[in-house]
Amino acid sequence: MKKIIAILTAAFLLTANLTALAADNPTSPPVAAIGSSLESPKETTALLADGSGSISDTPLTYKLVDGKDLSRKDYSQDANPAVFNDRWTRGMYNALYQTITDRDRIIPGNGDNGQNPYYSYASTVAKSTDDEMTFTSVMSSISRQYFYYSDAEPYAKDLWKHPGYFIVTVKDMEYAPDKATEDAIAAAKDMSDRDKVITLNKFLQTRLTYDAKSAAGIQKVFTSATPVKGACGTYALSFQYLMERVGVPCININGDNHAWTMVYIDGKWLNCDPTNSKKTNDGLLKETIRFKPYDPQRLEFAKEIVVPGSTK
Repeated sequence: MKKIIAILTAAFLLTANLTALAADNPTSPPVAAIGSSLESPKETTALLADGSGSISDTPLTYKLVDGKDLSRKDYSQDANPAVFNDRWTRGMYNALYQTITDRDRIIPGNGDNGQNPYYSYASTVAKSTDDEMTFTSVMSSISRQYFYYSDAEPYAKDLWKHPGYFIVTVKDMEYAPDKATEDAIAAAKDMSDRDKVITLNKFLQTRLTYDAKSAAGIQKVFTSATPVKGACGTYALSFQYLMERVGVPCININGDNHAWTMVYIDGKWLNCDPTNSKKTNDGLLKETIRFKPYDPQRLEFAKEIVVPGSTK
């Protein structure tokens, strides 16, 4: 039952996002290995993708999938070891965290398939495709302005031997909020994190009216001349977008047929439920909340991705 709930949760979270798949198209063997320097967007003429996060001056052409995790370093050493197990692995953590770290270097080189052909992505191999699917829910929970999703390089060789193989790619969702939204974000940027939460929640309430059957997207919420209808998921994702824009770590959560968020403020994770904070701040900045997440382990893993060491 837990496995079914996890898979359904992942599928639910993915409906709000775009997805992409790359074909298995192995090509010629490598010419040389990529170095690990991060200083220049044109660092080497190598063609081998080795997971180092380096950027080649020509498109990469070869990566042998051998079941081993590849990343520039073991970022998971900074995280709470309690979040890792056979399903939620350190390799998954490293693949996602490296992409987050290198996001601003990756996105400018993205091609039509959503990948940067010059960037050497970190990679991992999940025990099963079900585990990979479940992991996508973590990627969906951590960001709104940017979209992270699992994929495979078109030049990866021997993919068929390791069906759980994936890299984490990233794209800018390119939302274009109206002037009122940009002004509200700009006004909040110099506030304390607590005041950012309260102020931007008040602003969000001017943009939404609750409707259990509606699911307006972020672009519509922040461009419509009049309030739009949305259910709890719309409130949560819109609130998360505002938090991301002002630098407050935020995760969206699903559970008990409800969606809400958590923010990291003053050294702790606090619940924020914008759906139930329309007229007061009763649903904001709470250590406990009456709703329970579908997958507590996924939530702890996501917290550690956003703020390493925050659950210790």
